[in-house]
Parts: sequence; C-alpha cells; structure tokens
Amino acid sequence: MGQKMVVGYVAGQLGNQLFQRAAMEYANIVHFNSQASLHAVLGKGFRESPALRDVSMYRASWLETKMCSLLIRPLRVQTTREVILRQCAERVLQILLAIRFRHRFAVIASSSISEPPKLENATTSIFLIGYFQDNFWSDYEEEIIATLRQSLSLSECEPLYDRIAIHVRLTDYLDSSDFGSLSPYYYERIVAEILRNEKRELDIEIFTDDTRLAKDLFLNWPFQVRYLGPDDLSSLETLSQIGSAKYRIIANSSFSWWAARLSQRASSTTYYPTPWFMNIEGIHRFPPRWIPRNSYWLEGKNLSNVARSKH
Repeated sequence: MGQKMVVGYVAGQLGNQLFQRAAMEYANIVHFNSQASLHAVLGKGFRESPALRDVSMYRASWLETKMCSLLIRPLRVQTTREVILRQCAERVLQILLAIRFRHRFAVIASSSISEPPKLENATTSIFLIGYFQDNFWSDYEEEIIATLRQSLSLSECEPLYDRIAIHVRLTDYLDSSDFGSLSPYYYERIVAEILRNEKRELDIEIFTDDTRLAKDLFLNWPFQVRYLGPDDLSSLETLSQIGSAKYRIIANSSFSWWAARLSQRASSTTYYPTPWFMNIEGIHRFPPRWIPRNSYWLEGKNLSNVARSKH
C-alpha cells in the first residue's frame, strides 16, 4: 500500500476548511511524523478556496456524503439501533475509501464542533470527519501556521494599517440558537475602549457576509464606518484585510479567528467574544495576547427585526 494517507472530509467555507486542514496537518505530524500524503474529499457545502491549494482533492460521491453526514452526528448515542447504524455507516465508508484510495482506513469522527481527532486507535491511514474548531495543535503551531500561510500565499512582509477591522457574521447565524449572533453593543463597547485609549479617531471597517443586513443592524451606531461584503472582496482578500488592521474585533466565527491568527503582525491587537457560542461549546483556546470581552447577543426584538429584514 506504500505511503500512508491522511484524508479529510472538507466541508463549508474558508474558516471551516482551515480548521479541517489544520487537523489533517496535526494528524500527519503526530501519527506519521509528517511522512503521510494529504488528501481532501470535498463534501457538503464546500466552497472553492485556496486552503487546499497544495492538497489532492476529490469530489465526494452521493453515498460518501451520506455516510459522512451520518458519522458526523454527535456521538452521544441513545439507542442500540443508532450504534448499529454508525457501525454500518463506518464500514461502508471504509469500503468506499479502500476502493477509491487502495488503502485501509481508520475512520475518525468528532463528537462536537470543537473536539480534537482521537488518533490513538489508528494503525492505518486516517480519514477525518469533523470541524475540529479549536487550537488543540498548539504544540505544533509554528509548523502548522507556516504551512497554512504558504498554502494561502500570504506575504511574509505585511504592512500594518492604522485602523479598526470588525467582523460581523450574520446570515446563517441569525437562524441558529446554538451559535448566536453578536449584537452591535458587543462591538460598540470595544471600539469605545480603543478610541479612549488611542485618544484619536481611527478608520473603522465592518467586514460582513451581508452588507445590507449589517447597515440595518448598525443604523444607529455612534461611529462612522465603511462596510465591505462579498461583492467587494473575495474571502481571501477579506481574511488578509482583517489581518492587516492594527485592531481586530472578531466575531464568534471560524473565519475571523483565522483572519486574526494567520496575521504575523506582532504590534496588532485582537479582541474576541467570550463565551464563543451562545448555547454550545466552541473554541476555548486562544493566543495569550488576545483580549477577551463579554459576548452580547442579538435577542428578542432586535433579532426579530433583523430576521424580518433578511426575508
């Protein structure tokens, strides 16, 4: 069978993809001493991005997607029937992978959005299913960050712009009671703190996945801002511009976590919300230099008004 393989089931957009890619790199380092080849099976909701530019990519078949969807469900199994379904799905997936890659695979699925992969039971090539949204790979951080920066073609000589970059995640978060949408008050308190410390005005830019909704939400904000959305910048350009700001106020989003984390600018400052999600466990490992601030959620009347505007 030759060289071992680490294959990741990669779904979603750039932020998700970067955590999944980091988990693949982590598995390769700790389990195969960086000697395995990396591959990605492109699954549900995948958006083309540079995160996998240097990885072999394969489009998931309908059956592979169904098997992965079953396996990625939380592992808090309630009945014997569900245990049997999981075992059957895992076995079918192993057969499909063996046919496609000519390798035997250990299938490793995460039980929650932030759980690290459990590699101790793997003796063969590895197939990873999950979001893996946490920095469990901090012992290998320098190597993994360097690999991801190279994959994204991020410059080593990056300027630092004297401004405040704010990331506002809306759209799908407005429909989720688990994640929670951060209110303008969360951002307003931090901006006021920054301007108070700086004793001068700074340019403020809001990067968002829906500029119309963001303008409605921040209509009565006391600051002058510039809005930038998907029609203005690509996901990679947005990631780079957030990272280039002297001050970053990130959302509870994997995308803005990576925008801040991939930045190499030592003199910049990142603020992040705590708790990360409203009703489920999320990322809980952050660089020590980052500054936590209390989360304030869109709820009740404010959330209803934004939801009506959305529709």
